[in-house]
Amino acid sequence: MSSLSTPAHQQFLRKRSPRSTPRSGSPTGEGGSAKSSPHRILVLGSGNFGSCLADHLATSDLIVDVWLWSRDAATVKSLNEDHKNPKYLTDHVFPEWLKAIGPELPDKEFLKTMDMLLFAIPTPGLRKFLENISPLLDQDNLPLLAFVNKGIEAKTKALTLEIISDTLGPKAARQSTFISGPSFAKE
Repeated sequence: MSSLSTPAHQQFLRKRSPRSTPRSGSPTGEGGSAKSSPHRILVLGSGNFGSCLADHLATSDLIVDVWLWSRDAATVKSLNEDHKNPKYLTDHVFPEWLKAIGPELPDKEFLKTMDMLLFAIPTPGLRKFLENISPLLDQDNLPLLAFVNKGIEAKTKALTLEIISDTLGPKAARQSTFISGPSFAKE
């Protein structure tokens, strides 16, 4: 059975119709009647892969609102004001409705409103990042957790799933989704 056949994954596959649907947060159907609210996705990590995924999600036909978290204040400012990432994909103009946040981690109340957290954090820094964000997550009501990092943790030889279990707990690890395939890595 495909991992995309679960109800948690299916909610993100509903399409926006038509393409001219406003991005302000309330897509409407014919005659202006309200349709389902957009799903809220926070991409954590503004490197090549995180930035590309945030852009793709924000410009797709999916019914989503997307935020991109960066640990770098200058990147947050540039994304919000100039719609450019000064460090990665430097020639690309990001959509104005993609909002950048950071460098502080979002607070617990903001995270509670998210339907999906997409972690684009390199594996060497993932454990520390998850340790920092763990107290901010509602362990009884976790959003969809998706991870796009690759490799193992050098010191412990732990895989991403093991790092998640160690830091967020076994329940979070069981609920996590992993996206794999070609990346932008230069190695």
